[in-house]
Amino acid sequence: MKSSDVIIGNYFFDGKAGLREVLSVEGPRSVVRYRILSAKVEREMQPDGSYKSIIGDTSECLLGSFMGWAKISLAPVFGEPLLQELRAAKIKLSGPEQAFMESVATEAPEARIGTLVSFDPDEKRAVGGLERKGLLKRLAGGEIELLESGAARVRAVNRARGN
Repeated sequence: MKSSDVIIGNYFFDGKAGLREVLSVEGPRSVVRYRILSAKVEREMQPDGSYKSIIGDTSECLLGSFMGWAKISLAPVFGEPLLQELRAAKIKLSGPEQAFMESVATEAPEARIGTLVSFDPDEKRAVGGLERKGLLKRLAGGEIELLESGAARVRAVNRARGN
């Protein structure tokens, strides 16, 4: 990554779990100020022994260090869907819940928020768990409606499959 690639307002992804938004690049030493949007470790221990979330916190580093960390630069219109996928990926699913989400990805590969998908009676338990976790909403007549996190999870499944 070149220094000219570090654009204020863009999102930067490390290729793993880290996503940051650049707020400013200032000074003779080119200090990058950024907001943490996603990270592998999202909590930090405080001096009193409690934990505090670092998501949303701002931090800064030298431009060279930031360029070494960042692998991809994304305009906000592309960074927001990635942020939703990263958040959805952190939601732990049971085996049947994961299998159901994979079947949704097969049945509705272009799934978006509000996509309707039918489910079988033997999938009720998995659907109930996914509903409690905020990925979908159960509707009457054996259908579900994907919520934001559910649609993001389906996109992640399809991206992992190469679709």
